[in-house]
Amino acid sequence: MLNQGDPCPLCEAGKLQLRIPEHRITIGGVEVKDRTATALVCDACGEALITAAQRTRYELRAVALILRDGRKVSPSVLRAARRALGLKQSELAQLLETTDSTISRWENGKEPARRPVQMALAHLASDVERGVLDLEAALELARTSQPPEPPCLEVVKPGPEHDEAA
Repeated sequence: MLNQGDPCPLCEAGKLQLRIPEHRITIGGVEVKDRTATALVCDACGEALITAAQRTRYELRAVALILRDGRKVSPSVLRAARRALGLKQSELAQLLETTDSTISRWENGKEPARRPVQMALAHLASDVERGVLDLEAALELARTSQPPEPPCLEVVKPGPEHDEAA
């Protein structure tokens, strides 16, 4: 594992410094600039070295931003959101209480995902990225929870047309 002060493994001329680099990521044709996280940056070549976990967090922040933006998003953004979350279509379907085929239609552009779906995905991505939501626990709950029993119906007071005298 690399640390601050280590030699740069890319150029071998500089030392790694902890900084906040501008990270650019393109998802679904939308480019996002992110200056929210620290990374090791070479003081000679300027390259930022990020881990796979950091890359995932950049992706989660980017898809959440794009989904919240208010415009209709492309199917590739929806697919990128699911993949950044590390979910299969069936797992996302469980969390959103829909079907795998609906997720597939959204990701293939055969049916648009409505705004509430975009916002739900944005919140999910943000909560996972910030460590507020344990995705495994949420999936387990979605898998094991049973829908509530429908309430029992009973007539408490019959209407006048149901009088016994009639």
